[in-house]
Amino acid sequence: MHEKYTRYEDLPSIESFYGIFRSDLYFDAPRSWFVVMTDVVNSTRAIEEGRYKEVNTAGCIAAMAISNLKSDMQFPFLFGGDGMTYLIPGHMVEAVRNVLADTRALVRDVFSLELRIGIIPVAELDRRGARVKVAKVHVSDSYEQAIIAGRGSDLAEELLKDPSPDNPWIIPEDWPVSSKADYSGFTCRWNDIPSNKGETVSLIVKGRGAHGREREQRMREVLADLEALLGNPREYHPLNNDGLTASLKEAYREQRVMSRQRRGIRHFFYGLMLKGMIPMMRFIIRFRIPMKAQGIEIRNIKQNFLMNADFQKFDGSLKMVLALSSAQVSDLEAFLENRRANGSIFYGMHRSDRALMTCLMHMKSGNEVHFVDAADGGYALAAKAMKQQIAST
Repeated sequence: MHEKYTRYEDLPSIESFYGIFRSDLYFDAPRSWFVVMTDVVNSTRAIEEGRYKEVNTAGCIAAMAISNLKSDMQFPFLFGGDGMTYLIPGHMVEAVRNVLADTRALVRDVFSLELRIGIIPVAELDRRGARVKVAKVHVSDSYEQAIIAGRGSDLAEELLKDPSPDNPWIIPEDWPVSSKADYSGFTCRWNDIPSNKGETVSLIVKGRGAHGREREQRMREVLADLEALLGNPREYHPLNNDGLTASLKEAYREQRVMSRQRRGIRHFFYGLMLKGMIPMMRFIIRFRIPMKAQGIEIRNIKQNFLMNADFQKFDGSLKMVLALSSAQVSDLEAFLENRRANGSIFYGMHRSDRALMTCLMHMKSGNEVHFVDAADGGYALAAKAMKQQIAST
């Protein structure tokens, strides 16, 4: 990061998503920072078993715990469907390592999933010639979306997934957890959101080229063409007001995480609380009753979800969740296939008829983000398709 900016909070913001290639607003991450990654092991198998919601939750809940350590969401993080990437300053490493180890144990206990977790120094990535670039997009007054680019994030993923038993970047299984992670603000109370256009698509696009500048130019061109093809983000936004409906049935992930149990007394009482809260929330929203909870105007909560939805991002690859008609999906596939055939890109897509939403709301700071993916596999299956495409080249 440029010497002028030593804190993420001080970075200037890109004003719209379609300005993400403003190279003057990208900065090198400080060498004193660390790349943190989480990844659900064998996520594809779990998704094939119908457990995509558990995979989604397992991949992202550490973000809430780190936010509670920091007392806000002003740090770089990116959600990828079955895992996340974070950047943290050096003074937070020990506390974050504890949060990750505790989260790994929680995921195993309440979802029977394995979470791979690792911490890699930016200085180590720099030493290997892989830079980590950081920028951020102003989504709303409640959410600044990070962009983590450069070859450093790809190398960090390679190091994390190194199967060597003595991988130095993986947090050991026997790491002593000194305190419990705090997931306050994590909520999962919403049914899958049907597409208002018929289909919901998770899309990943990666530029091809011998050099970083060439890959970036390819992605600039693709993003400009996608804007022309898809229109304004409001037109393909995967959430819609009518489709957002709260449900006690869908709150089981929240109930497990917050009680730290699959069953038992804490699990029972948290469920009892939800049985009262969810009908009350639906009543307040329906009749527009002016009532606040921890500073949030409940009747406006759906509008906040739409405003702070994390449905398009860039981490070296373009990731988008789109509500499209079948005709639009056909046009999109034809466009992408043409670009793949001429050697410009690799891509992966997953099609569903609805979106999945996972909410992180940091009440004290007013920061919030609502991670969106296509149901039934989303980004994880799109990534699998793209990797197969790369391997066959």
